[in-house]
Amino acid sequence: FTALDLSKLVMIMGMGGVICTIGIFFNICLLFVFSRLRIRNTNLIYLVVLACFDIGVEICFILVFIGSLIWDYFGIYEIFVAWHNFVPPVSAFGQTVIASSVYVIVAASLDRYMTSIGRKFKSKDRLLGIGFAIMIGCLTKVTFYWETDTVTNEKCEGSFGYKTLQRTNVTKSELYGQVYMFYTRNVVNVFLPFFLLVLFNLAAVQNLSKQRRPDVLMEKVSIDTSVLQ
Repeated sequence: FTALDLSKLVMIMGMGGVICTIGIFFNICLLFVFSRLRIRNTNLIYLVVLACFDIGVEICFILVFIGSLIWDYFGIYEIFVAWHNFVPPVSAFGQTVIASSVYVIVAASLDRYMTSIGRKFKSKDRLLGIGFAIMIGCLTKVTFYWETDTVTNEKCEGSFGYKTLQRTNVTKSELYGQVYMFYTRNVVNVFLPFFLLVLFNLAAVQNLSKQRRPDVLMEKVSIDTSVLQ
């Protein structure tokens, strides 16, 4: 192994694997704790969904990145074949879950903002927000499955040239490759949720500050009155 190879193994397989394993463990513990609570009608439902999504993302990381290092550096042919078969669906699932998680956080921020103006979300509103977040994730990222194809070379069966991954023809079109993959995904999955999170959180903080201000003034008046007495 070269120094670069060792750094990959340490950073991705070592540290990445440990972090993912710890993340899976604590998220499962979190789900176990929440399973004993009645969270259906509370905003804790967002944490449950995010914990499930985090577990999915961490499993995808282990399968895709650590799996790649195992067959590449240790030459395990069975993992090589399996990896090339499951990478397209697993990558699509992981990307979809990541995009959905972002909008679940946006939905939670909107819930907080509505609470700050005295209009609390009902259970069906929260479920609708979570469903909408998953829908956006599917519309923007589930197509990853059709963007990568596993090509089999029958002449190289038994060797590491038997299977390869390549981009499909759909990604080569200007409409899909540039408009959808680049502009649409960047706007919908990066800029829009960032803008919404800033907007909802600033508005919620401002509303809470306005509600707190009269209480602070009353406390000040009470203190001044007691001092004068």
